[in-house]
Amino acid sequence: MVLSTMVANWLTVGVVVLLIRIAITATGTLVFYVHQHEQAMPKTLKGFIRFCLPGELWTHHGVRMDAIIVALRKLTGFAGVVPAATMIAAISPRIHGGLEAVFGAHATHPATLAVSFGVMLVVLLVRDFCDFYLHYLAHRWQWLWEFHAMHHSATFLTPLSGKRSHFVEDLIHIGVIGTLLAITVGVCAYIAGFPPAEISMFGVDAYLVGHLLDFNELQHSHVALSFGRLERYFISPAQHHLHHDRADTSRNLGSLLSVWDRMFGTFAYSQKPDSFAIGLAPDVQPDYDSVVKMHLRPFQNCWNHMIRAMARRASSKQHPVMAVRALLSHEA
Repeated sequence: MVLSTMVANWLTVGVVVLLIRIAITATGTLVFYVHQHEQAMPKTLKGFIRFCLPGELWTHHGVRMDAIIVALRKLTGFAGVVPAATMIAAISPRIHGGLEAVFGAHATHPATLAVSFGVMLVVLLVRDFCDFYLHYLAHRWQWLWEFHAMHHSATFLTPLSGKRSHFVEDLIHIGVIGTLLAITVGVCAYIAGFPPAEISMFGVDAYLVGHLLDFNELQHSHVALSFGRLERYFISPAQHHLHHDRADTSRNLGSLLSVWDRMFGTFAYSQKPDSFAIGLAPDVQPDYDSVVKMHLRPFQNCWNHMIRAMARRASSKQHPVMAVRALLSHEA
């Protein structure tokens, strides 16, 4: 019941949000082209179309790989909000029921507009922080970075590049964020007195609204739209482009709000796109020049890390013994 209600909501609200995302993306691209793009005037409609559809979009090897990855994600079910929606539908009613069993049930009532907005805001904040912190860990923990490096191997950004992610990283995101959103939705349903089937839709809507607000398509594109001083509060596409600078990928890890970056010391204002180069280090980039290699390379690197870690541990354990043997041999 809960899942069918959420799927029906996604098919209706999702279509509307998709159209709005297209409109916002087009508007953001137009604003950048007219006001921020460094091109000699006059700027014409023909020039705008050429800007939106550059030659590299059709010829770049990385774009073709991104298209293959997107197709694979569609076939394997890692695309869209369906996996997260399934987890929310499965877990949130159990959280709600558990709270009722512990603290007692109370009457439910339809969601009011004000309370619905409040719940949506809470779920959106939880989702945005989870996105940030998992991204933060991926750039701090070597084992996670090996899988996240696939995303940073893109050398020409298009909206498809946002889907360039390893399936292991997808599983982690779906598992962690889906579970935490389900817990949040279940708790909010109990506190607000909403039926779980009704409030579970907020978990899906938070995903849709989050991608609507964060200019997700432009974050992975050649449109380096800057928000100016507003970048202190919201992550702009230009800031995310800076995050893809291979010289320092530790900046601007957020998706929507930049407050998390300021809290964790990873915030930076955007720069001109020609002041940095995207992709991985030149000696590493060839390891990700095919779809097969970029999926297998992380496992190989993790295996190498494990072997080296075991060797270091064995060496540290043997070292005192070798020292004692050397001492005894010297004394003899």
